[in-house]
This record gives sequence, structure tokens and C-alpha cells, in this order.
Amino acid sequence: MHSGWFVWAFGAWFLAACSDLAVPPAGERPRVFLAPLQPDGAEPVLRIELELPATQSAPLADLKLYQGELSESAARAVQQRAVPASLAAREQGCLCWTETAARVVCAPVGRLLPGERYTFVLLGDGALSSFTVSQTPSPLLERLFPPPGSAGGPDLVVCGDSAPTDEIALELAPFAVRALLRPAFGVTAAGKRCNLLQLQSTPPDAPLMLPPNVGGWLLDPNPLWMGEATAFEPLECTIGEMHAGPACVEVQDDRVLFRSGSEPLLFRFQRGEVTQLERTLGPTQIALTGLAPATQQRLAGFAFDRFGRRFAFDLEFETQAARPRWVLNEVLANPVGAEPTNEWIELVNASAAAAELQGARLEDGGGSVELPALRAEAGEALLLVREDFEPNTGVDVTPAAATQLIRLPSLGKNGLTNSGEALLLRAADGAVLSRFPAVSSPHAGVSIARRDPADADDVASAFGEHAEPGASPGAPNVLRDPTR
Repeated sequence: MHSGWFVWAFGAWFLAACSDLAVPPAGERPRVFLAPLQPDGAEPVLRIELELPATQSAPLADLKLYQGELSESAARAVQQRAVPASLAAREQGCLCWTETAARVVCAPVGRLLPGERYTFVLLGDGALSSFTVSQTPSPLLERLFPPPGSAGGPDLVVCGDSAPTDEIALELAPFAVRALLRPAFGVTAAGKRCNLLQLQSTPPDAPLMLPPNVGGWLLDPNPLWMGEATAFEPLECTIGEMHAGPACVEVQDDRVLFRSGSEPLLFRFQRGEVTQLERTLGPTQIALTGLAPATQQRLAGFAFDRFGRRFAFDLEFETQAARPRWVLNEVLANPVGAEPTNEWIELVNASAAAAELQGARLEDGGGSVELPALRAEAGEALLLVREDFEPNTGVDVTPAAATQLIRLPSLGKNGLTNSGEALLLRAADGAVLSRFPAVSSPHAGVSIARRDPADADDVASAFGEHAEPGASPGAPNVLRDPTR
């Protein structure tokens, strides 16, 4: 049970005043305990517990966690309370509170990086503990909704590659707020399994932390706090759209597009035997794909806002006839081999059927190039390359077998820039078919790839660096986990 003041140290922002911890007699220093642990190090979600000597004094705000070891100069700076900017930039935000007069707990408010070293310090004193984060951590349940960094209501959805299948009672620190983790709330389009965490007691107006682990799963370390619900403002739908609770829905051939307003929303609906979850983050679209063209469909479910308000919808509609859908899916602008010779752009037919493309143009900031007549089966990927492209360099990933190579006079005015270049695929009638945003490519041999060719958004957040082996020309994309 919480019995003292707490402080949320996140950058330079402190939410509360701090109690004092006494100055230890000579030879006495605080003792540090980490939990939970793996055999090869600390879990990336953990608690740092500090056991204090009888008489020590220091503000809780002076407890800091830094990525990496301290150099000799940094250690001196810590003792002198004169933290240089280079060390401050490595600070990991923590929420700290006193549990008893002799016991302090600090919880990092973000997932620590596996394999990295961290140092826990007391300004004016020195390093209290240095530890390495395990490279074999327990499975993690990440926060899906409300989005990290936003206030919300009494419900929290957390998801992972696996999830508990039994209901689990737990408490949120530092005020021992009771909660239940309920299983089988739904599955995301990426296959993540989600549980619903519901508060069972009224929380204070202060940040709360989930326990670091429960039932063998790590829990998301982002702080949770309640917010005052804003007035609900219905979204105005355009001609051809249908209302789905607080959102608008546009029906296409093999998909429906959910359009939301400024507030994030979570959609929960049944698809066969699967309860699917989809999330919007402000004014954006999400695509529910995989529908059969020209068929009668029904879509029923609920939309939740971040304050826990629930809006039901039940839609009946007929999908449109199948139509071509071409997507700029992956770009290698920074090959290990020669530039611009070994650069390429992957174009995918994301339609529900075979499609043709004639008279289209690929545009960048420096001009455009006309594409030859193209035909691809549903889901097939084509590779746009220069005329001197060599597919088997031995240094870059070789295109998948039978991938069509569409050779062009040029890709971009002077090749594709590593710093990021916006690309546009335009149909013969001038309509925009697909956009690829300007995302930098800092690592040689690593492409920038779309998370899902069925994604309706062409915004930068829908793209990222490709996972090992660095690219997948002609094959499905796998994006790198940015936390690793």
C-alpha cells in the first residue's frame, strides 16, 4: 500500500513534491533489488527497489536511470549534481514512490532494450546499481487502447503474441488500485491476442503503473491515468458513407474503410469465429479487408472511445464489383551494392483478382517515368528496377523466384535518395493510385517497407525498416521491431 509521496520523473517534468531520504552514516549505502529477473539479466519491464539506511536524505527526483555505463567524468558529474546534456539524453523516465520510510520503488515508464546496460544513480551520491537487460525476456502484453500517452477511462486493452487464458486479479501501484485482467477480448489484424484490464476500485487523480509481470507475461510499462471525458461530437459522414457509431464507413470491393474524427477509437466486431480489434489514432482510416466483391455482407460490433464509452453498430451492405488496386509496397533506396544500379521499388497488386495497369507513371520530386503495360495476379509483387539492375549481386537480398522485373530508364531523377523521397503512382487518367512517404533509409541493404499492402493509409507510420535479412523483394514484408 502506498504510504508516501511519489514523483514521475519523465524528462524534466515532475508531478509531485518529494520527501527526503536521510544521509547515511559512513560506510552505509542504499541497497538495490531488481525484479523480475531472467538468468541472463533483468526483464525489460521491471521494478527497482531501494532499501535505505536509517538516516539518509535526498529528493526522490534525484533517483535517475541512465542507459549505458557511467564514464569517470559522468560519475563525477552525478556526484556533483551537474548532469551534462550527453548523459541527460540517456535518461530513462521513471515513476518513483515511497512504500515505507526505508523502502523506495522506481518503475521505468518505458520498455528497456534487451541486451543493453543501464545504471541507476542517486544524484549527489553516485551509481547505486548497474545491470544488463535480458536478451531472452518473458512475453510482453503491450498497450493497444487507450493509446500510450493518452488519458482514458477504467478499461485498458493489452495484446501480445500470446496472452493469459484465465482471469487474473492484480493491483496497480502506487495506490494498490484493484483490477481484473480478463482473457479473450479479441485479436488484432496482426494476430496479436488481447486481454481487457478493468479497474475495480476508484483510482486517484495520479499516474498508475501495472505490475511488471503477471502469470508469466510482462505488462506494458506505460503509465495509466484517468481523464475527464470530453463531450462526444458525432462525425459528419459524406454521401456514400454509413455511420458506424462515432465513425463513418465507406464500402469498396474487398474491404470497408472506417474513418474516424480527432479522437482515437477501438473497434470490436465478429468475423466468423474471430473477435477482431481495429484501432484508429485520430483523423485516419483503417481498412477491414478480405471481403468477397459483389456480395451481401453484415458487420456488427462496438466502437469504444478512450473514456470507456461504447457505441454499437450493425451494418448491412453489398460490396462493389472487384476493381484493380496497385500499391507501392517496399523500396530499397540504400543497397549494399552499387547505387543507383541496385535500387528497386516493389509494386503489389493488392486487388482481389488479377489486374492490369497501362499508361501509369511513377513520380518523385525530380520528375516522372512512364511504366509499360503491366499485369499481375492477385497479391503478386512486381519489381521496378533500372535497365542495368543486377538481381544476383551476392551482397543484397535476391528477388524471390519468378518475380517480374520491370526495367525502366531510371528510378527517380538521379536514383532514390537515402534521406527519404516521396513517391507517387499515378494512373493514366491522373488519379493517384498509391503513395510512398519520404522515410529515410539509414542502413545499407535494409529496405523501407509497408506493414501490410492492404493498409489504406499511405502515412509514414504505416511503414518501417525491414527485419532481417533486410528486405523481401517479391515476398511478404516483415518489419523490424523498433524496440530491439
